[in-house]
Amino acid sequence: MLRFCPLSLKIMEKVVEIREAEKEDCPQIRALIQELADFEEMPDGPKIDYQVIEKDGFDSENPLYNCHVAVCNGKLVGYALYFYIFSTLEQKAIHLEDLYVTPDYRDKKIGSRLFDSVAKRTFDEKCQYLDFSVLSWNPAQNFYKAKGAVDLTEVEGWHMYRLNQESLQNLASKHANDLYEVRDARIEDFNSIKRLAQEGTTQKKKNEQNHDEICISIEENKDFDKPNPYSGYLVALLNDKIVGYALYCYSYSTWEAKSMYLQEFYVSENEHAVNMRNDLFHAVAKKAIEEKCSRIDFWILDPKNAGKFYSCNGAVDLTESEEWHLYRLFEHTKKPL
Repeated sequence: MLRFCPLSLKIMEKVVEIREAEKEDCPQIRALIQELADFEEMPDGPKIDYQVIEKDGFDSENPLYNCHVAVCNGKLVGYALYFYIFSTLEQKAIHLEDLYVTPDYRDKKIGSRLFDSVAKRTFDEKCQYLDFSVLSWNPAQNFYKAKGAVDLTEVEGWHMYRLNQESLQNLASKHANDLYEVRDARIEDFNSIKRLAQEGTTQKKKNEQNHDEICISIEENKDFDKPNPYSGYLVALLNDKIVGYALYCYSYSTWEAKSMYLQEFYVSENEHAVNMRNDLFHAVAKKAIEEKCSRIDFWILDPKNAGKFYSCNGAVDLTESEEWHLYRLFEHTKKPL
């Protein structure tokens, strides 16, 4: 059996190139995705072939993901796949979906170089932060902490929730209450959305016991009301007044292709708030089905209380069931590249 012959780090840095992925890389990227699924002990996870990865990343005017690859002598030995997420009050951010290096090429700083390339893209583009999720048993969490990333699940208690395709179909079939309206946002709605986002942020900060530990300077998003092919808003109206909204982003799963990331969800307190939350959440699920999204992922605080609403609507707490943790890299915490 042939074995890989280790090279010195200096030679390896010259031999291995980190670059933007190209369409022709997709068959090898798909093979690496399978390797990663095997490593995470979920070999049956990936459901898409390389042609889908080609279409979603290279055959569209608005690609659903970006990808950096590590190449050694024409062979892909690692990849980092990411997409953008958006906010009402803050600048956009990047979510790193996958980072993987094939076993024979580990311990040669290839993973570090891939991560650094995405971090550089994040802060060169003035993104607010770089997010990613890590299984609690994965020793890579030490690598990420050494890079300056903060485990927000450990520090603040964030939990990852997911609605799968079956749950989406179930929620999308439910009928809305006639007392209020849920619809796509219009340009004239954005002042109301911004007001609600500020209200929701104030309320969230009151509930964050450890907020000061990672307090950062927020750069205001001045473009949130401009058309964006990667995100959208739904609003809930009571007596023609907007009292709730949801901000969703189109994301990407290397297992199931196009998906949705629920970034913001808020309904102000009123006599119909409970039912309005349900109907707004159902409308998000219906939007995901209409846009052919495979699932919806989102992160929440206070799973014992706030989590009950999402669990009752079919969402699964993946932090509880699979031990996923949310990590975040801020520009001021990252270590020198």
